[in-house]
Amino acid sequence: MVELEECWREAMPRLAGQTVQLDLDHVQLVDNAGKYLLALLRFRGVQLTCSALEIQGLVQSICAEWPVSADIYEEKTTKLISSPGSI
Repeated sequence: MVELEECWREAMPRLAGQTVQLDLDHVQLVDNAGKYLLALLRFRGVQLTCSALEIQGLVQSICAEWPVSADIYEEKTTKLISSPGSI
């Protein structure tokens, strides 16, 4: 999770105005801090995607409970691929 947060903070200024997609297909476990980080990323406009059943429910609940901030505009899509393991 720390690695994802660091990457996000570093990339955020360069990605202004772009849509970012975070692929969680290789994530196996998300702790409470990871859930909060994913919710915060979602709020900031990151599109969370996942085809793994273990994580799909979490992604759906985050998307339902954390709407995208009103000041986020979509121009381009950039895809971040998560590494295998946990967040």
